[in-house]
Amino acid sequence: SLRSRKGGSVSAGAAKMGSVVAEGAQKSISIAGLRAAARHTPGLLRIPPKLQSAIAAFLEDYSTHELKQSTFRLSERMRKAKRVAAGEEEEEGDLLRFSQEEQFLPKAPSFMFQRRSHFRSNRFSKYRELDTAAYVAARMPAVYSAVHRVFQEVSRRLPDFKPSCVMDYGSGPGTSMWALCEVWPESIQHAHLVEPSQCMSYARRNLLQGLKDVLLDVSSFVSLEAFVRKIRPRDRCHNLVIASYALGELNTDEDRIAVVRQLWGLTEDILVIIEPGTPQGSNIVRQARSHILAMERKKVWRQRKKDERSPETVVELGEATSGAFVVAPCAHDGICPMDGTGKFCHFSQRLERSASQLLSKKLKGKSLRGFEDEKFAYVVIRRGNRPRMEWPLDRVDPEIMEEEQQKKSFYGVIVIEDRDGQYEGEEGVATDTDDEDSVADDENTNDEEGEGPEEVADVGSGWARIVFSPIRRGRHVVLDICAAAERDGSRGKLDRLVLTRSTNKALHFQARRSRWGDLWPCGNPRTQR
Repeated sequence: SLRSRKGGSVSAGAAKMGSVVAEGAQKSISIAGLRAAARHTPGLLRIPPKLQSAIAAFLEDYSTHELKQSTFRLSERMRKAKRVAAGEEEEEGDLLRFSQEEQFLPKAPSFMFQRRSHFRSNRFSKYRELDTAAYVAARMPAVYSAVHRVFQEVSRRLPDFKPSCVMDYGSGPGTSMWALCEVWPESIQHAHLVEPSQCMSYARRNLLQGLKDVLLDVSSFVSLEAFVRKIRPRDRCHNLVIASYALGELNTDEDRIAVVRQLWGLTEDILVIIEPGTPQGSNIVRQARSHILAMERKKVWRQRKKDERSPETVVELGEATSGAFVVAPCAHDGICPMDGTGKFCHFSQRLERSASQLLSKKLKGKSLRGFEDEKFAYVVIRRGNRPRMEWPLDRVDPEIMEEEQQKKSFYGVIVIEDRDGQYEGEEGVATDTDDEDSVADDENTNDEEGEGPEEVADVGSGWARIVFSPIRRGRHVVLDICAAAERDGSRGKLDRLVLTRSTNKALHFQARRSRWGDLWPCGNPRTQR
């Protein structure tokens, strides 16, 4: 069954019809196009001056001493919450490991179920006035950088997606709204915000005054129960539903999964979940991802069985869409290959510290860097089936690739796995020990990447993700990637690629300039293995 999407999004029917793309239908891609499409780390991010002005105006009523003391207390409280969460996981284990037990799917909770359940966690609503001020001063710019990074990737990889009606669960001081209006400034028509904390809601109303010309229709609610009670069923669906740094505030895994199911039911198109880049935050994202994909696979299986029993059933537009796939960061919809390895999927966004951060975090007698790195974990899930797209390296003209080569052999990349089946490579361990000759040679091969139309990485299964910082050792570049093991994206794997300049000059050049979080093209084994 299919349902049309709003706000400029491609209809579910068109998405399903376009899910199988003839391989010859896609145009060829150049080496420079590969590099442009794979680049998804924006480097240093600066907070918009308009947002900095709004934060400064909100903090005028608080003294510097109050902000520093409140920021210190808030940081200690967050660190304690992380330690408590880690202790609970060691003691109780993962209560819901849907990635390994997909057959266990609890009955979908209705909205009436929420009235009997206490989803408003103590931590979730316990933001007092000074805590809120400290959060706005110290944490809001960092959270904005992570949310903006995710929205920017969605905008690049889905250029036709223009959200018109959005929901922000756990909106806090309105951080996601600022990022939304920065990425899609003209498309948002309605916004539904859910936030139980009165102090956070007060801060949001003040801060969003700077967006009153863009956000024309904003409604706020203290809970999903209040939203369901006040909004008619036909007005509850959204193009985009966001849960940014909110699910981790709930007490138990059962509460999180129940809320995730409800949020998924409120979106007609895309659900975005972002959590801190910690083992706990990554585990929350992984559980939500696994549960939604398993739930949708079960729906597709039931629909297939129903169609087999009633082959003459006519599919009508306007009904719910079955199926889901991951837009980012994964190139596949299978079990997370990091599950059980001791690694956790997360990324980093560097931002220039704002005036409020420098004011609230600087301690007497100690210097403070002008930037900070915000670690985050995220997943973007869309309704429908993953498009069957030709893989990027299959679209590269072999003659162009051969022109980049100094040798005829294409076997310049190998996959390495250690004896225990674990994959090495962590963030922060990348080193660059290339000699001057190698650097000079690479500079001489630089293409004019600014020429020609910009290439866009599609949402097929052919773009792997660099999940740790690239390691540069002499003339070798080591990349740890999460890639699709099958062309249909049904299964994923972790690979370690070692690229050398002498055997594959084009891909080695791209690898040297790749960053943690960028994409990596897959395809023809002759050019990559």
